[in-house]
Amino acid sequence: MNHAGRDWITQVPEHWKVAKLRHLSTIHRGASPRPIDDPRFFDDAGEYGWVRISDVTASHKYLLTTEQRLSELGSSLSVKLEPGRLVLSIAATVGSPILTAIKCCIHDGFVTFDRLKLNPEYLYYILLSGVPFGGLGKLGTQLNLNTNIVGDIRVPVPPPDEQRAIANFLDCELQRLHGLVQMQARFDELLIESRKAIVADVVCHGTGPSRTRRASGIEWLGEIPSEWKLTPVKRLFRLIVDPAPEDHGMELLSLYTDIGVRPRRELEARGNRATTTDGYFRVRKGDFIFNKLLAWMGAIGLSEYDGVTSPAYDILRPIVPIVDRYYDYLFRCGICLTEFRRHSRGIMDMRLRLYFDKLGPLLMPQPSLEEQAKIVEHLDRETTKIDAIRLSVADCIEKLREYRSALISAAVTGQIDVRKYRPQEAAALCQ
Repeated sequence: MNHAGRDWITQVPEHWKVAKLRHLSTIHRGASPRPIDDPRFFDDAGEYGWVRISDVTASHKYLLTTEQRLSELGSSLSVKLEPGRLVLSIAATVGSPILTAIKCCIHDGFVTFDRLKLNPEYLYYILLSGVPFGGLGKLGTQLNLNTNIVGDIRVPVPPPDEQRAIANFLDCELQRLHGLVQMQARFDELLIESRKAIVADVVCHGTGPSRTRRASGIEWLGEIPSEWKLTPVKRLFRLIVDPAPEDHGMELLSLYTDIGVRPRRELEARGNRATTTDGYFRVRKGDFIFNKLLAWMGAIGLSEYDGVTSPAYDILRPIVPIVDRYYDYLFRCGICLTEFRRHSRGIMDMRLRLYFDKLGPLLMPQPSLEEQAKIVEHLDRETTKIDAIRLSVADCIEKLREYRSALISAAVTGQIDVRKYRPQEAAALCQ
C-alpha cells in the first residue's frame, strides 16, 4: 500500500495514484441571475431546472427534478449543465453531491466539475462520504467552501476499470443498506402509531375488564365508561397570567410539539438560543403550557418544572384535584386535535389560533382520581416498553448509517478490493 500523505487518505493500493481535484478537473462555480426574486427569470415550462440546496439530498444520487425551472432569460444568466454532470454544494449544507439527470442550472452555492478525469460516479461517492471535508469544517454548518478549497482536496485515483467497479459495488451495497434503513424507519412509524392508539384507547375507556359504557355525544371521544364525568376545560383549568419579576433568574421553558415542555438550555446546543425574558410569564410545576398558534398540531404539554415561558403561550392551571399526567396523555395523544382545529380561528392553517374562550367550553373526560392514577400507571408501563423498542430501532438506524459511511470510505480508498465482484454477483447482492 502507498502512504498517501497527511490528509484524509492514509494509504491506497500500490497501483493507485493520489491527486488534487484541480489536476483532475476544471472546477466551475455556479451563478445566479440578479435579483433572484425577479419573476422574469422563472418559467414552469422552462428548459432548465433551477437547482436549489433543497433539491440535493443524501438519499438521491441523481437529480431527476427541481422545485423551480428557469426561463430562457434566467438560464442565460446562470451556468447551464447537461445530464451526467457532477454538482457539489459549497454553501449552507456543505458537501452534498448529486449527479444531474436533467438539463439544469446551478447558482453560486454549487460547483461543477468540467473535463473530469475521474469516473463521475466514483467521485460522487468520494464526496458523499464526507471524509474529504473533515479538515475543512463541520458538515451541515454555514461553513462555505470555494473553488480553490475544493480544488485542493486530494482524492485517490484508481485505474478506470476499478473506479467503475467501486461505483457499481457501492450502488448495490447502498441500495441494500437504504432498504434496511427504510424498513427500520417504517417499523418506527408503526411503533409511533401503535403508541398513540394505545394511549387514545386507554384515556377514553380506562383499564381493566369491560364495563358498561355510554355515548359521550362527542365525536372524537365516542363511548366512555358510564361512571365517568364530562367536564368543560374551564371547570378543570383556569387561564393564568402571572408576569415574572425582573431579574427573576428562573428556568426558561419552551414547548415543543414532539417532546413537550423542556428547559431551553437543554436544547440550546441545537441552535435554539435564549433571548431576553422580559415580560415572560411565570410557570409552576403542574401547569399546562398551551401554544395557541400550534395547539391543533399538538403543541400542548405539562410542565414538570418551575420557570418562565413566552407570553405567546397560554398557561393553564388545574382548579380541581386531577392527576396531571392523565390530562397530559389525553392532550398529547392526538385524539383531541381535530376538535382543537375546529375551534381555532384564522384564515389559513399556519395562522390558526385556539383561544381560551373557545377551548374552555370543550368537554373532556373526567374519570375518578383513582382511575386517573391507574391509567397513568398503565400507560407509563406500556409506553416505556414501546419507547425502549424505538430507542433500539434508532440505534440500529444510526449503526447502519455509520456502516454506510465506513463502507464508502473503505471502498473509495481501496481498503476493499471490489475487483472480484462481477455485475451478476453485484446484482445478486442487491436482492
